[in-house]
Amino acid sequence: MKAPHNDSIKLCSDGYIRLTARAVKSTRLVHTYSCVDDELLLELRSSTANVHDAGYTEWQSVRCEGSPRLSIGWSWYRDSVSRTLLIEGQDVRSNVMLIDSYGIDVGGVRTAAVLLGYLAELNWTSVVYHEILRLKRAASIAPRIAKFSRI
Repeated sequence: MKAPHNDSIKLCSDGYIRLTARAVKSTRLVHTYSCVDDELLLELRSSTANVHDAGYTEWQSVRCEGSPRLSIGWSWYRDSVSRTLLIEGQDVRSNVMLIDSYGIDVGGVRTAAVLLGYLAELNWTSVVYHEILRLKRAASIAPRIAKFSRI
């Protein structure tokens, strides 16, 4: 599909936002949501022994009036040995389709590769790690609060 020739960000009829790699790399993303996914954890542990946690996260572009938000999400896992967060399977889900200088789609594989490069420069691991710690603390406090409220 060919993208419209103008500089504004528009949602195409197929649900994609078509941008050049340069435009994507100049977009500021903010953390929207992260969580631990026990099913993903079990799936990964069945094939890889060194998985401590697993989940998914979503990031979006900063809201600009009249423009749709770019959304990029991916599954992650925390390695048991190094304790680092890694993108699971190099799989990125997004409403972005990259286009070349002629406005022609470059395809899903190339788009995902560019997005992975962009994510490597984003400080997502620190943000997701702290969010997971916050969620785990909240989950450990909730049973104590429930017990206290029954007294």
